Amino acid sequence: MHYCRERSERPARPPVQVAAMPRCPIMAGTIRVGRKVAGMSGSNIGFIGGGNMAASLIGGLIANGTPPGAIRVSDPDTPKLDDLRERFGVNTESGNCAVVSHCDTVVLAVKPQVMRPVVEALAPALGAHGPLLVSIAAGV
Repeated sequence: MHYCRERSERPARPPVQVAAMPRCPIMAGTIRVGRKVAGMSGSNIGFIGGGNMAASLIGGLIANGTPPGAIRVSDPDTPKLDDLRERFGVNTESGNCAVVSHCDTVVLAVKPQVMRPVVEALAPALGAHGPLLVSIAAGV
């Protein structure tokens, strides 16, 4: 039994055209909310949680022109906040509600298992201030 076959000549396929992927709205410096467009350059963005994912986004925002002073971060780990302040020059807070009250956009960058208690604790501040919420927690 012979397992190899000669390849028959196939007609050439037309080249595939791939549309350019749009840039992430946060990284591009613009967030679209319904019909309203808010530029990140004139607004403050806050991060609840200062882990690796938040640090990556913060680095991207700063690299794309967001001033470090327009970014606030809260995390229960004080050495992590110190590191973020030193690396990026961002504002750090010990309390999550302080971040929410000063920011137009809040990124929830916490582990999935603590998302519910964090959001429940933030509910009054979120209701009073009404920022745009973005979650980067996996599976939530």
